[in-house]
Amino acid sequence: MKVSVDPDAEDTVKLSCDDSSQWFLSGVQDVDHWDELDKDAADEGEGEELLRMMEMDTKGLTPPGWSAPLLIDMTKAAPLGGAAMDVKKEVSGETEKSRCRNPVTFITRVKEEAEAVARGEIKRKAEAPPVLDPLMSEEVANFDFESLNKAPGSGAYDDMYDWGIEEEEETVRRTWVNTALLDVSNFNDLLPNPAVKYPFELDEFQKQAIARIELNENVFVAAHTSAGKTVVAEYAIGLSKYRGTRVLYTSPIKTLSNQKYRDFKDKFSDVGIITGDVQINTDASCLIMTTEILRSMLYKDSSITSDVEYVIFDEVHYVNDTERGYVWEEIIILLPKNVKLIMLSATVPNTEAFADWVGRTRQASVNVITTYKRPVPLRHCLYYGDNEYPLLEQGKGFDAASYKAAFDLHSKKPMKPMNFQARMKNEAREWRNIIKYLEKNKRLPVIVFAFSKQKLDDLSDFLGGMNFTTKKEKAAIEAFLRQAMKRLKGSDKSIPQVTRIFRLLKKGMAVHHAGLMPIIKEVVEVLFCKGFIRVLFATETFAMGVNAPAKCVVFASTSKMDGNGKRDLYPGEYIQMSGRAGRRGLDSVGHVMMACTGGVPSQSTLKSLLTGSPVQLESKFRITYSMVLNSLISDSADMSLLLRNSFAEASSNKYFPVYCALRDKYQEELDSEEIKLEGSPDNCREMYTSVRGWVEGRKSLAARMVLDTKSAQTYLTLGKVVVVEVAPMVITLGYVVKVQGLTDMTCVILYDTANREYNPETCGIPLFMGGCAIDVVTIPRSRIVAVTNKSVVEAPPPAKGKGPAMPVMLNTNDNAALIKKGEKLRDILKELRTTDLVVMKSGDLDTADLKDITEVWMTRAKACAAVRSTDMEKCHKQQECERRAAMYDKLASDDGLYLMPEYRGRLDVLSRLGMIEPVDRVSFDYEVLPKGRCASAISSMDSVIGTELIFEGIFDDVEAPIIAACLSCFICTDKYADKVTLPEELSAIQTKILDLVTRLYEVQSDAWLVMDKEDYLSKTMNFNICEAVWEWAHGTPFLNIIEATTAREGTLIRDITRLDGLCREFKNASKLLGDTTLQAKFSECSDLIRRDVVFCTSLYVEQW
Repeated sequence: MKVSVDPDAEDTVKLSCDDSSQWFLSGVQDVDHWDELDKDAADEGEGEELLRMMEMDTKGLTPPGWSAPLLIDMTKAAPLGGAAMDVKKEVSGETEKSRCRNPVTFITRVKEEAEAVARGEIKRKAEAPPVLDPLMSEEVANFDFESLNKAPGSGAYDDMYDWGIEEEEETVRRTWVNTALLDVSNFNDLLPNPAVKYPFELDEFQKQAIARIELNENVFVAAHTSAGKTVVAEYAIGLSKYRGTRVLYTSPIKTLSNQKYRDFKDKFSDVGIITGDVQINTDASCLIMTTEILRSMLYKDSSITSDVEYVIFDEVHYVNDTERGYVWEEIIILLPKNVKLIMLSATVPNTEAFADWVGRTRQASVNVITTYKRPVPLRHCLYYGDNEYPLLEQGKGFDAASYKAAFDLHSKKPMKPMNFQARMKNEAREWRNIIKYLEKNKRLPVIVFAFSKQKLDDLSDFLGGMNFTTKKEKAAIEAFLRQAMKRLKGSDKSIPQVTRIFRLLKKGMAVHHAGLMPIIKEVVEVLFCKGFIRVLFATETFAMGVNAPAKCVVFASTSKMDGNGKRDLYPGEYIQMSGRAGRRGLDSVGHVMMACTGGVPSQSTLKSLLTGSPVQLESKFRITYSMVLNSLISDSADMSLLLRNSFAEASSNKYFPVYCALRDKYQEELDSEEIKLEGSPDNCREMYTSVRGWVEGRKSLAARMVLDTKSAQTYLTLGKVVVVEVAPMVITLGYVVKVQGLTDMTCVILYDTANREYNPETCGIPLFMGGCAIDVVTIPRSRIVAVTNKSVVEAPPPAKGKGPAMPVMLNTNDNAALIKKGEKLRDILKELRTTDLVVMKSGDLDTADLKDITEVWMTRAKACAAVRSTDMEKCHKQQECERRAAMYDKLASDDGLYLMPEYRGRLDVLSRLGMIEPVDRVSFDYEVLPKGRCASAISSMDSVIGTELIFEGIFDDVEAPIIAACLSCFICTDKYADKVTLPEELSAIQTKILDLVTRLYEVQSDAWLVMDKEDYLSKTMNFNICEAVWEWAHGTPFLNIIEATTAREGTLIRDITRLDGLCREFKNASKLLGDTTLQAKFSECSDLIRRDVVFCTSLYVEQW
């Protein structure tokens, strides 16, 4: 069979073997040997082709077009003898598993796959990073980091300069975390004139953090909700102001940014804010912004960051957010090294791991300050049947007896069938009783957490007849509402949500969720903080950042719906919400209740919530086209640096200097005299490759079969002669004494006491034996290469008429007798041939499948001149040094990065679409073309799609309202029950957009960046609000639009606000292209939708 070679192909496959009896295929990028490969791929025997692939291992040669890497683990997957070996290949987007009976069949399949790639039937997949075997992993983990702290210019240390780290800052450490506590017992004496004074005694963790900030060090504070982390941020702001420097405060959500602007403005006066639609006092010494704004500034090398001393990351555990977590990682990597970080987080299990990544990335220690102490202790209980059942109090364990009492009461209660109306009526009565119970026991204000917007509305309706405010309080609420409503005009004041919430507020109740209009959410937050709201029904978003504690927190349920279905709350979610119970300085204890209106949750669920650990911080780093283009354009950002320093590569980053040092170590060993071959090196290597192939081919199946209990009883009988590899390339004969446990066996073996020659012509089995000594050893059964038909224990012939004779017994505890019996091995050694090897069978496994492949190896071995056993050991050491040096070298290069295949795929797409042009592919040096610079300005949607929309002229002859409506499909995420029926003007554009996105899917699919077409299209486009936006851009009142759709007011406002940001990005992109017509159109789109209730001013940024 002739392999058709694509000279432009870069994907290759390499076949090699290691001491773990694994044959594996790993990818390399080598295009220098295609002619040689094409020449070698002649119509020869399949076994010869396998041998040739083994030879090419050291040359980096691989059949073109194969999707790498592939792993054939013969000790586990057992691809021979009919067992299944999974060979994954992509055919028309579907994964197919192919069965191969032996390596010869597999090589044939490799050729077929290569030809399929050449025909375009199979797509090439980017190579994945290498994985260390257990021995190498242990070697890395135990490496002495201190040995790496040498002067620049000494080996592994030099490679780190590629990271862009200044020479004087360079150092190698095992950890960059500092958990040591300072002595702050005399805190007031240490800081007689603090930058910020507080009228109360600071907690221990606050003192520790402030002391570290005074020492100009990085700080990571992990504490429970409402523990007082804001004090740490305030002190940094005050200290920066005192020193005449600047501090940036970042938050994950715009609402929190607005609220902090209000709080800090009252305290420090010189405070500014930058969000998507608000810019106030941008030259202030304290500047508040969202994380996305700061990231954009760093890519644009903004002067705003030039004199910054501190950056405060509030709610840094948002790094776990699937959609936006990667932004935090980008900022931490891109910020100048002289900037100190103050990170505030909820309690998480792996604070030190995260801090170590930050410190290693920034080459500066991070002080981790953690406290699990709550300023107000919590009391957790169940509420069922008008009674409380305590579950957990501070300093005590889970109260199983109390839970049992509640559960038993629930079990005895008869279950009556009820229709929907009856169930709602019963639930309303139960909730009225719960609130009355709390009011009677003076536990108001209360936050009731529920996990759907409809549930919140139902709960507030249940209490429709209740009232919690006095006449004086009602008057104060109405005065505040009148002032707030001046921001609304005309029919906006009659929006159902406005009238409904205001009616609840006057009674001292409210709801708070993402579906509320921003102005309504802010009204609720302000009135709650002022103490006018006694009962607040909220989703978990209220617990994120908004500093508004209550006396009691009630959970309407312990489960919620997420994108994948219904699930129990995570302990971290429960901790975040329950932390809102207990007001510092007002309450001696915070009450947390679980309302069991629908039944009592299981004990395991409750124990998990109350005593479980929060979710660990994990990297959500992902590569976007906007990130790639901005890094290529920016002078301060480097994509390889971003990838290597990402939290996803934390382990690789940590051990990078170790990989370099070990690579150098093994490269030096390769040049040492100790393993230098004498005589004919090529002959030795040829013999080694052949013998190694024979051994691995036998061990691959034999070792697996004898690990099976039944097979071991059949083949490993007392006295059975076996071929074993007691050490790499130390192959000898032995006989079985006994099988031990599940994996080991005791045997008597021959071992060589001299450097002897091996000549395969005299024996078909590669046994390097000469002056043989005998010993008793215990070895793993996986070392068995083959089982023979010989035995040192022979049964006497049966006596005539008396049945079979009893076998001769050996005393397995008498080593002297065992060794004496082992002398028979010398005679067996002289006569042993390959025909004496037993054909073993176990289920679908059959060693007969090995016959062809092992004979091919031995045929090649017989063509070699005789070699000595010491030369074989040196060959093995050379191979191992080469393997390890190559592996460590790859791990120390960009090829070893987990995210590198995706990065290459995105570069490929951008290059194919004419957005970038390669200058040097090896160093990933690309020039960004005008089309790419246009794409770099778009980040609120897929920048590639946005740019293609412009360049294909889809918006050239379209009016602004239609453009706004069409762009809305790229920012709408919620699904509605509405049937999407677009006006005729929009339908034609919709078809063009669908065609374009489908074509771009094919381009990205070819680069293995997306797989499922329907999933990609559904996540990329959502036309649910197109008609609503079209109406809004034509001036239709918001009230009329809301009445015609099932979309929540707040959700629609959020999407239109995001759409405005997208229109401004398209405007900037058009400006970069010099297209003034398109620039005017996108500017008009923004002007049309920026009106009325959607863009009314935040309460937090104005005086009231």
